[in-house]
Amino acid sequence: MTRSESDRIAAERYVDELEGANLTRRIDDAIALALAGPGEEAEEFRRAAGAVVSEDDW
Repeated sequence: MTRSESDRIAAERYVDELEGANLTRRIDDAIALALAGPGEEAEEFRRAAGAVVSEDDW
């Protein structure tokens, strides 16, 4: 394996880790909104969940 290939693989893994952390943060944010209770916060949760969780995330 050349150094370029090694660097490319390392960069791909790093991007994957960043994407995973971003998804985890978005899930945590959605749960925090859901735990806020009914009312305006629940409506905000539904809008936020629809906006941040796409088909690609599943």
